[in-house]
Amino acid sequence: MAKKRVFSPVLLLQIALGVYFIAFGILGIIDYNSGANQIARAFSVNSNSILFLIMNILVMLGGVVLIGALFSPTKNNLIFATLIFIIVIWIFKIVVSRFIDVNFNSFNEAAWLKWISAFANDIVLLAALWAVARE
Repeated sequence: MAKKRVFSPVLLLQIALGVYFIAFGILGIIDYNSGANQIARAFSVNSNSILFLIMNILVMLGGVVLIGALFSPTKNNLIFATLIFIIVIWIFKIVVSRFIDVNFNSFNEAAWLKWISAFANDIVLLAALWAVARE
């Protein structure tokens, strides 16, 4: 008879993702209210700032659900739905922040390396979400 694992790599990944998305959301909310961003919004016609604020709040709540699911008897369907929801938001974030809001013509070598590093980080988080969702 096989023993059940109490602690697994997927559980560790779920904890790490939950903490990351809570921190990501809080930092996004704090950054939204910073003086520099308030001034930038005052002189900008770009409405993406409200969209990103909403995204940060939703991702933070998703992180809370991921962490909370570890300490309460929740259905796997809730965790799966939360993960799919965060995956959709994260794909939207990748498309907007890595492709739409970027002027690739002004990139030099260092800027390309920073972009590739940030893009790879986003893809690693997306793959981790997918791995936890499949579990």
